[in-house]
Amino acid sequence: MSNSIENSPLAGKVALITGAGQGIGQGIAFSLAKRGVKVVAVGRTLSKCENTVAQISERFSAEATAIECDISDLGALDGLVEQAVAAYGRLDILVNNAVTTTINSLMETTLEDFEKGLKVGPMATLRMMQLAQPHLLASGDGNIINLATAAAKRWDSSTYGVYAAEKEAIRALSRGAACEWGINKAKVNLTFIDAAKINKSNVKKNLSFADAVLVPGGFGERGIEGMIVACQFARESNIPYFGICLGMQIAVIEFARNILGFKNANSTEFNPETKFPVIGLVTEWKDKSGNTEYRDDSSDLGGTMRLGGQTCILRKSSLSHKLYKDNKIIERHRHRYEFNPEYRKILNSNGMLISGTSEDGKLVEMIEIKNHPWFIGCQFHPEFTSNPRDGHPLFNNFVSKALKLKR
Repeated sequence: MSNSIENSPLAGKVALITGAGQGIGQGIAFSLAKRGVKVVAVGRTLSKCENTVAQISERFSAEATAIECDISDLGALDGLVEQAVAAYGRLDILVNNAVTTTINSLMETTLEDFEKGLKVGPMATLRMMQLAQPHLLASGDGNIINLATAAAKRWDSSTYGVYAAEKEAIRALSRGAACEWGINKAKVNLTFIDAAKINKSNVKKNLSFADAVLVPGGFGERGIEGMIVACQFARESNIPYFGICLGMQIAVIEFARNILGFKNANSTEFNPETKFPVIGLVTEWKDKSGNTEYRDDSSDLGGTMRLGGQTCILRKSSLSHKLYKDNKIIERHRHRYEFNPEYRKILNSNGMLISGTSEDGKLVEMIEIKNHPWFIGCQFHPEFTSNPRDGHPLFNNFVSKALKLKR
């Protein structure tokens, strides 16, 4: 065994990973195996899981075993955890990463199919957690990492915002769940709320229980007004708020409307005719290589996104700088719309701190509310750089602050 594995705090532990035959699940299996974890690779196609096991053996000389199981079949789950425990005599880590329902064509999908997907995913995740819990507790420091249980594999998010929001919310909040076990040693109860059903008259009823609020990335105008109301509730109630990508834009819109008094301030994505376009389509920017890229309203949605790693310069007096412990960071992006620089000065002078900018200073990357216990928005996706071992500075502190305020 190499010195790096011997020194790893994960060496000798056993992880059950669903969706381990390909993609993210396979990547997680490799990452854990490299650190000395014994992997139980689970998927609906045995040959793919066996391929994962073979690569683990060849590349890392680590132990692994494959189990065929479709987790959308709830009846099959009862024996799955026991099989995993039987393989190595214990279970320390459960990683839920399987897609529970595959929707190959929007036109071929019925509402019944979609509703089933939304129900089966959380039910399968909950059932696996229940079955695994006794074994995780017995291990002393067991972990449950819910990385992605999506209702659909492919969905037309330009027409329906449901899947995009659901997938991004699961990915983002699940990263928080990962780091709360590894860093904060606390159980985070994740509640997914349909923003389209939130309004000013019921927001308190729907969110008064929450110790923290996260609005993740997404596309389309469905649920936007509900997100804005939820953000206002968190800001005014001093509840920790974390806005990721769209969630940061929501925070800017809410602040402009309710602090600056810019009635109906909006993003041009949702209202091209808004009088106060605090979020808009930036037509050109420099990529990490210094090359200028361009886009306009008619550009292809995917091809003209600001994608990949981008440098962010942090303001030294900000909470973000304190958390990252660095002046310059690189985080990954996936978006088209940006903070409108025309409103930067007035927002900043009224309590919204611009805590992070692009390297040339033109694009706003991070915002904070000055007189709030914990309020951060970032244009990038920190869930892309989070990992089960270290978490991420923003997620770690977000959960930590919620715990302290709760106590």
